[in-house]
Amino acid sequence: MTSPLRPFDESVRITLDGLLQGYDRVSFESEYLQLVRNCESPTGIVYVWNSEREVPRLHGKSRVLYIGKAIGSLSARYTPTNIRADVKTYWTRIFHILKHFGGISIDVYPTEDPKQSENDFMFCYFQSHLEMPPLNNKPFSMSLLSEAERNAFYGYAP
Repeated sequence: MTSPLRPFDESVRITLDGLLQGYDRVSFESEYLQLVRNCESPTGIVYVWNSEREVPRLHGKSRVLYIGKAIGSLSARYTPTNIRADVKTYWTRIFHILKHFGGISIDVYPTEDPKQSENDFMFCYFQSHLEMPPLNNKPFSMSLLSEAERNAFYGYAP
């Protein structure tokens, strides 16, 4: 069963006010903390990192860099400790993105079912680009797809 939220639905999208563009780790962490600090609502979200310029993908191009979810708010999900750990883990890729594709913005999509909605977003991205976003390490979950989506994925005729 799919969630009522349509992936990348602009009518419910909230774009956070700010751009992550610090070219050193400490500056980037500080900008990131400032950006999410005031995002105490909505709760139950899918969030998407986007670059200023499109990134070439296996099929096509996309500004989407990462798709994630939070049961609570974005500020609750990203404490200073979480931000430092994530930036440390991904800094090499983040720096490359900043250098070649510009700053990073964050879109937030409220949803009643963050787990299902995140999966729907990731499956939609995969259908368009034949791979996951550059900063996502895990794929979508087949078990969360509808039977029709699984059949389409495996190439079965309806």
